[in-house]
Amino acid sequence: MAKTDTGFQTALVLHVRPYRESSQLVELFSQEHGRLGLVANGSRRQKSGHKALLQPFVPLQIRWRGAGDLKTLERLEPLALPVPLQGTALFSGLYLNELLYYLLERHTPYPGLFSRYVQSLAGLAVASDPQPVLRRFELALLQALGYGVALEQTADGEPVLAETDYCYRHELGLTLATVATPAAERLPGAHLLAMAADRLETSECLTTAKRLCRLALKPYLGDRPLRSRELFSTSMKRTME
Repeated sequence: MAKTDTGFQTALVLHVRPYRESSQLVELFSQEHGRLGLVANGSRRQKSGHKALLQPFVPLQIRWRGAGDLKTLERLEPLALPVPLQGTALFSGLYLNELLYYLLERHTPYPGLFSRYVQSLAGLAVASDPQPVLRRFELALLQALGYGVALEQTADGEPVLAETDYCYRHELGLTLATVATPAAERLPGAHLLAMAADRLETSECLTTAKRLCRLALKPYLGDRPLRSRELFSTSMKRTME
């Protein structure tokens, strides 16, 4: 990604909604300031060039003014071509945007996570299977938020063993599975160790990674419905009809 001009910040749009008669409220993820909420005045007018740029997956240079929590967009320019996401990759990119929109506090910098986000979008554009990209991003997001899961040791400090099953407990971490642990919550130690080594190579390991990330993210997402999942499910149903 190219370097921004002086006074501009690199950012990508997470969410846009109408505001008043002709404006929009825009949530962005910026490299230096984290999540931002901006008012884009007049961006819904026909002659405005902002509406076409204020879309997900378009790298932008932005400048704003204002001192409150919700600032005013002053200027924006495209920094690069939109990331070409289609089909499953598009829904996956929207899912990443929803995670960031719901879980990041405004005005808290996450430079490492921003880089991971940009890399993940690029990865989705070329991946035949988005699952490894999604799981790596979810784990990086949990780590950036301070909720990272120790994959090589239990909550008691014992090493994770490949031949043993575990389960995840919120605010504790990994604990030994018992006979009462449902199959849907079991996490094979071999898969956890593969995840720790960034070896998301088998479908079984990816299934475990998805299960763990869902369990770890659920307390922070709550019961919020994820629109990206709904869109993906609807798309799959239409494909099968």
